[in-house]
Amino acid sequence: MATRFSTPITQFVNDDASSTGSGWLLNFYSTGTSNRKDTFSNNALSSANANPVVADSSGRFADIFLESGTYKVVLTDADAVQKWSADPVAGSLGAGGAVLAKTSSYTVVADDQSKVIATNASSGAATVTLPAATTAGDGFDISVKKTDSSVNAVTIDANGAELIDGVTTFVLSAQYDEATLRCDGTGWHIVASHVLTRNTKGGDIVSATTIVIDVDGNYFDLTGTTGPIAAMTVEPNREFKLQCDSTPTFTHHATNLDLPGGVSYVAAAGDILFCQSTGASTVQVTAITRADGKAVTVSEEFISTTAIASTPTSLTVAFIAGWDYEITIEGFAPTADTNALWARLSDDSGVSYEAGAADYHWTIDESGGTTQDESDGKFVLMGGAVSLGNDSGNSNIIKLTFTNPNASGDSKVLYWEGFSMNSSSTVLIAPVQGGGIYRKDTAAITNIEFAWATSYGTHTFKSQGDITVRRKKRS
Repeated sequence: MATRFSTPITQFVNDDASSTGSGWLLNFYSTGTSNRKDTFSNNALSSANANPVVADSSGRFADIFLESGTYKVVLTDADAVQKWSADPVAGSLGAGGAVLAKTSSYTVVADDQSKVIATNASSGAATVTLPAATTAGDGFDISVKKTDSSVNAVTIDANGAELIDGVTTFVLSAQYDEATLRCDGTGWHIVASHVLTRNTKGGDIVSATTIVIDVDGNYFDLTGTTGPIAAMTVEPNREFKLQCDSTPTFTHHATNLDLPGGVSYVAAAGDILFCQSTGASTVQVTAITRADGKAVTVSEEFISTTAIASTPTSLTVAFIAGWDYEITIEGFAPTADTNALWARLSDDSGVSYEAGAADYHWTIDESGGTTQDESDGKFVLMGGAVSLGNDSGNSNIIKLTFTNPNASGDSKVLYWEGFSMNSSSTVLIAPVQGGGIYRKDTAAITNIEFAWATSYGTHTFKSQGDITVRRKKRS
């Protein structure tokens, strides 16, 4: 319903009552400005008045209805001599255009007094910026509501350094979250809000590399083991819990998925993760409750088992500082006959693998009693004495232990042992073992690569077997 400002009953006269206000003028502006703002002659706000509105010969003004927002009103005589002014003057509440639909960021203006800014953020996060408190004035009200179900937040942002109940922003993160704010001339107060706590169980979430945290609750069953889970899609400022129904793996990331102790974690069925999104899709796991009641240990952990498929030309493993690594390659074989398994190292996150003799400065003691010192930039892990074949049924296994590879300095040791089996599946050929001490004070080792000696990096592994990585924390 529109707000009535004047009726024809009201009569204006001179200060001494000697004459009426014939021809006097009512000027209407947007609050705090000299921009004229329409008034209307009917409650439906369909017929605009002239601006200024002119009094009749009796000093009476016809019906004047105000739309939403606030006005500055100036009364003058017929010669434009000011008689009176007021700013702000409240317009209609909850009428004509009071709900303002937006699909992107928006800056509130003076005419939005008492409107609802209904924001659909499905296309991306949106910000509703409030006007300067001095412009809005004491008593200016505005409501903001998030209408969509996406993970994109709607942020209410005070102008400049101004505050909303002591903070610069207020976030609406779930569908139908809303807040009503009132200005006091210097800042903003939240006088009403409806922010869903979602203390309910939501639908099950299926394990994946990236899982989506829905807005239908704050407690979810996590099913399956696909992954490892490396990220979560979630709006900011959510608290939620995940109960694992199986044994998924969570991969630590300092920003995307910050796990306790800064290490990856393999869950057991019944484990519960307590999570807080500190920003859009940035999640901190604040605590883990294990189903067996034991404390979560991060001193030793399984990282992954990956099947060797699609005939890769190499297998790689990445290292992080502070850990010893155990790598097991089981059931593998080359596609090229009479081959040897080599390894090379990287100190630039796998961008390149060192292939020169001077790149290593290792001393390697192999099972044959020989010593390799910087021998053409590789380690001959298997097949140096007896080459590995590609016959159907041939299978090999090798286990490597690497101490502190990602630390700078000379504290790294690599050693390995393995066996080869021929196609009869009964004869073990040439058990191998070897080891070495790193003797060069240079960059940390970030990755190790396994490939075949024949045309290194070109010949492929058969699609059989798998590679398993475990690690143990050094302190």
